[in-house]
Amino acid sequence: MKNLETRLLKFALYGAQSSLGSALLAQLLTRQHEGIAILDDLNALTARPGLRAKKGDLFDALSVSESVAGADGVIAVLSSPRLPAGDQQDHTRTPRRQLEAIESLALGLPRVKVDRLLLIGDFDWLEATAPPLGDLATRLGDALKDSPLRWTLVNAPQVPDGLSIDELGTPGATPDEATRTRLLGFAACVVDELVEPHHLGQRMNVRV
Repeated sequence: MKNLETRLLKFALYGAQSSLGSALLAQLLTRQHEGIAILDDLNALTARPGLRAKKGDLFDALSVSESVAGADGVIAVLSSPRLPAGDQQDHTRTPRRQLEAIESLALGLPRVKVDRLLLIGDFDWLEATAPPLGDLATRLGDALKDSPLRWTLVNAPQVPDGLSIDELGTPGATPDEATRTRLLGFAACVVDELVEPHHLGQRMNVRV
């Protein structure tokens, strides 16, 4: 039964086909929010209550607009080994590709009046000052500063990939229970931040 005092929200997720993405979906669905997984293949995830899939390209601003329209917020797991990129999966997680994804989101979300954006990735390169990484960091700062988005960067933890929602939702279903607990703890903190922001315009580190 749904708690009538809890505001139920709709969140679009890029990077759903990853352990972090699975943990985030598990937390969203447990709290009875609606999860929209943006994918290349609409059959990539098993259907379940509260979860639906939409096609989209993270690296195309128009596609982003069409995919996230109607959402209350967007989560992009940029550290995912599989990101939707047109008709194929993008397997590159370089700083330049992260920047291209963020620029696409910064252009696409305002077109459909979605302003909450939570980015999860390996952001150590933002501390660089010398070219070429320093130039990319400056470009990213400009893209976010000039956008109307309420954004938060979250440092991605190092976790094994390939864990599904079912594995994470069932105690003992993963080879390492500590990893399962850590993933779900991280996801819980991220969803808390998404729903009730305390780190807008900041880079956030979750300790679990």
